[in-house]
Amino acid sequence: MSEVGNSGEWTFLQNGCNQDVTFIWDKGIADESFSIAKSKSAGVDPGPNVDTNSRSWTFYNVKPGIWYINVKAGQTCGWGKVVYWKVEVPAVKPTLNVREEIITEKERRLLVDSECATSVTSDKPLRNIRPGNATSTIYPTKDTTYTVYAKSGKEVTFRSIEVKYPLPTPTPTP
Repeated sequence: MSEVGNSGEWTFLQNGCNQDVTFIWDKGIADESFSIAKSKSAGVDPGPNVDTNSRSWTFYNVKPGIWYINVKAGQTCGWGKVVYWKVEVPAVKPTLNVREEIITEKERRLLVDSECATSVTSDKPLRNIRPGNATSTIYPTKDTTYTVYAKSGKEVTFRSIEVKYPLPTPTPTP
């Protein structure tokens, strides 16, 4: 019985905060069908069912991290052994938006909106800052720049905002 070769390649396509992973592998000479599964463990039996007769498969909406693609080839006489590939699915770069809402000259809110972030931090203390939508009330006493960081895996996005104090006075129009 032939076995799936040791060569395989994969591509990633962002799907929201996750990735679609398309995997292509070598096909043995007499292989007719394949059973395939992704798992957090190497060598896991993908099961008794035929998933495809081609040598490619797409896993949709895969979370970032280390995964194993486990494949076994089938012929009319039965299944071959399970072979696997280790795949590191990259994190999606988080999005981040920071804006100021003026309550009074001495009281402001920083509105922090992030997507696909696992953590959100700032270079200066901000209360209630977290992934998703967050609001932090600040009380400026001087011009201050805040830099906010959104992180997901190795991916980091940052935005800076300058809070003016006192507020600039509008120039009257003649």
